[in-house]
Amino acid sequence: MGRSSKDNRTVIRKLTKAVSTFVHAEKSLSPADALELDFRASLRLIPRGIGSAIDARLFGAIDKHRQKKIAETIAYLVSKVNALEDRQITLIDSEFFFSDEFACLFRDCWLKILTTAQRHKLQALRGSLLSIIVGEPSFTFDMKTFFIKSLEVIDDPHIQVLRILQKRYGSAGKKAYYELQELFRTMGNRTESGRSVVHSAVDVLANRRFVEHGNVPQDQEGAIIYEKQRFRMTALGADFLSFIRTDDMPIA
Repeated sequence: MGRSSKDNRTVIRKLTKAVSTFVHAEKSLSPADALELDFRASLRLIPRGIGSAIDARLFGAIDKHRQKKIAETIAYLVSKVNALEDRQITLIDSEFFFSDEFACLFRDCWLKILTTAQRHKLQALRGSLLSIIVGEPSFTFDMKTFFIKSLEVIDDPHIQVLRILQKRYGSAGKKAYYELQELFRTMGNRTESGRSVVHSAVDVLANRRFVEHGNVPQDQEGAIIYEKQRFRMTALGADFLSFIRTDDMPIA
């Protein structure tokens, strides 16, 4: 059975309060953010309005952009929580919003959101917040922590590679794999630099165990055939995509 409208409103109210607390609490500031605030305070000491003008020019746009991110993130979370009632999905205990586990996971996600400019990564972080809030029994605290920490090294190209590999996930044998040259074509990487970015993304994903290599192809002289290296997504990679909620992402 799903929760009642009253229960969901209580969850949303507590969620909004928790978000507000973390947004404004000094303890959520990273050392870099605290240094920025000190620098801005020092700028304002420059007389004749010069310091204030510099502050507005340098940081005004940044502040406005951050506020937009905050508003859009909260709107996303509230809309998704509201939609759960229609789907009869049970939320976790709302008291979890004030637990140490939630504080740890939320802070890591929130600070990354405020400093992320990439479209897919930003939505991945918002999806991660939703997965923290919604009851997901298959994701332990350790798994959630691992997935969020992974987003420190995963950017838009990595997410795009995973979404491509996902199309063949679960296929048998060789059909589950993509050759590196297929990834190049699918992602439109025609330059050597662009192909290197894709190859590097695959290596990072393999290091996180989200992707695994197939047999290494070699020519008659034993040299690796670079473009024909094959990769497929692992079960952990599929769980990661579920956690960051790629269904809510824009089309790659």
